[in-house]
Amino acid sequence: MKLPTSDIERLREALAVAKVIDVELAVLADGKIMGVNDKRDGAIISELQLGFPSDTKVGIGRVDELTKRLALFSEGAEAELKANDRGEVTMITLAAGRSKVQFRCTSMSLLDRKYPKENADDPAVVVSFTKAEVGQLSRATKTLAAEHIVIKVSKGGATHVECSDSNNDQFALVLEKPAEFLAAEEPTVFTYRATVTSALLDAGARDTDTVDAVIGAGGSLTGIVRGHSLIIMPKATGD
Repeated sequence: MKLPTSDIERLREALAVAKVIDVELAVLADGKIMGVNDKRDGAIISELQLGFPSDTKVGIGRVDELTKRLALFSEGAEAELKANDRGEVTMITLAAGRSKVQFRCTSMSLLDRKYPKENADDPAVVVSFTKAEVGQLSRATKTLAAEHIVIKVSKGGATHVECSDSNNDQFALVLEKPAEFLAAEEPTVFTYRATVTSALLDAGARDTDTVDAVIGAGGSLTGIVRGHSLIIMPKATGD
């Protein structure tokens, strides 16, 4: 099977988005890219239509290494996919001109239970950050070396975003735009790892003046970066 240059560019873009939240394991299957980071609190589950049969699966156990190989070719690269009789791609050969490089894929038997197939968390509320609010929150998490970001949505829609340092000195921000409830108007409080959450918001703010994040009933936070859906899972509180 071959992938044309246009598909290579779509794959390159999707992997770059996945790396925003440190996804290192991903699968291409059923017209999607699905992957998760090592801490299992950040995932990509997004449409990615490439030119191979829908029942073909590509296991990428080293997203960073495939990204580096793609970067060897600035443009004009094509890919040859070698698959086994189960429809699993075992080798990707990238080529442009007289140059080529190989990437060995990971067996699906090693990946099947490790990557998320869907986000079953029902959307509950949308919180909206302006570009300025994203920038201020990002600076605050770095200044305080904050480990977590807390997002609180009151019943009236007011959204408070907080982070703190090791001495519990706190930064607090009230978002300009009230939250939009998609289900019952219930107050929510969820805590997220600061680095991946800030990275998602920062990346989203590069392409738009307002970053919308959808929080599910169970706390999953979904944002769109360059057309792809990234999901941050909340920190378990034990409550």
